[in-house]
Amino acid sequence: MRFENVGTELVRIGINNKMGSTSIKSLNGLKNFRTFDEDKVTVVLLRDAFSKFKSGYLQELNGFFTFEPPPLTNYLLNSESIDEEISISDNSVEDILQNLHGGRASSKSKQMFGLTTNPNMVEFWSRVSNGYYKTFTLDDEVTRIGLETMAKLHGIDKNIGWIYYNHGIFWKWNTVNDISLFDLGQYSNTYFLELKDLSNVKFLQWLQDTDDNWNIVEEIPHMNIKSNSILEKQLDIFWEEYYNDDILRDKKLFNPLNKGNFYFNAFTNPKRVFGGDVEPNSFLLHTIPVRNFTPIHMLNFILESQQASVDYIRDSHERYIVL
Repeated sequence: MRFENVGTELVRIGINNKMGSTSIKSLNGLKNFRTFDEDKVTVVLLRDAFSKFKSGYLQELNGFFTFEPPPLTNYLLNSESIDEEISISDNSVEDILQNLHGGRASSKSKQMFGLTTNPNMVEFWSRVSNGYYKTFTLDDEVTRIGLETMAKLHGIDKNIGWIYYNHGIFWKWNTVNDISLFDLGQYSNTYFLELKDLSNVKFLQWLQDTDDNWNIVEEIPHMNIKSNSILEKQLDIFWEEYYNDDILRDKKLFNPLNKGNFYFNAFTNPKRVFGGDVEPNSFLLHTIPVRNFTPIHMLNFILESQQASVDYIRDSHERYIVL
């Protein structure tokens, strides 16, 4: 089966977004493979499902302000025609977008969502990334444009499927395959390792003990290190002020950083989720599947099922690597 991995002829590490892929691909002297071979040792990296989702969401959010949004993400936001098409089609969202728009975002779409070379957007995100805001109630143009964009990205009257697209696809454990952790665990050549242990010298020693061809690697660096702590603290301020009606009072927004918002019961209390009275079902109408995935009210089920697989491997799987 298709499976992206890097390593030697005998021992390889699977590749996935938000799972140390930059560090793994940086290793010199190793080979890239696109198949899962049952006679080769394959290490699959693990992390908590919500942590994986959150990291991907923050990267996608960053892309909107740094002018790197994937074309599909633009169209997921500008979704009136797409919603209608999806309601009558069995095709995937990607296929529909290719048919409707050729997979590219128009200038009009970018302007609609502020995705232009607007220096105020760059400045707003620079402020957020560096912990500038003690409050978002500031009355300046940079803050106003930043808040407007945040409202467009998280508004329940728009399609917010972008939060679990691209880097936010938390239910995938390999870039080119949707195979589940459970199914991967059935193969006798599959081993599991925590992402946090990828750069551990003891893991490199394990690789070298398993196949001495790994001796060509002196270390597995911890590359692309990004701390989201400042960003998350800024977003905490944003959402607290939103819920307190200090900002964006007339907007109905969804906060993906609050795991509780993914529970089905949250939709019986829309004020807690959206910061105001809103018909719960109206939110579901504006959240469409990606790759025949689920609407937002099922995300908690998917998160919990993925986390259950991770927990089972940690607790019980015989090929879970403990360093």
